[in-house]
Amino acid sequence: LDRHTDDHARTRGVRDHGILEKTASIDGPNAARSRVVVRVTIEGAGPTFSSWDMAWRRESDGVWRVTRLECLSVNGRSPGAAIAGALSRYSGR
Repeated sequence: LDRHTDDHARTRGVRDHGILEKTASIDGPNAARSRVVVRVTIEGAGPTFSSWDMAWRRESDGVWRVTRLECLSVNGRSPGAAIAGALSRYSGR
């Protein structure tokens, strides 16, 4: 997965990236949550910091899948309607 992420990032102009913080909790036998804070540096720009919440569900085949992805902040500010709309289109909602 890390190699795939690195290869994909390079094709998008990402010069550097990293997970700065991560937390997770299991809410029940088939439900969990996690939060990450990430840093991404794109060629020709400074670093961008963002925080994300994810909801997880364990499917009947035992695989955990993300059921909700929410951008909480970008560089300390609310992500706004543009990011929320893009995520809705990406998630198929």
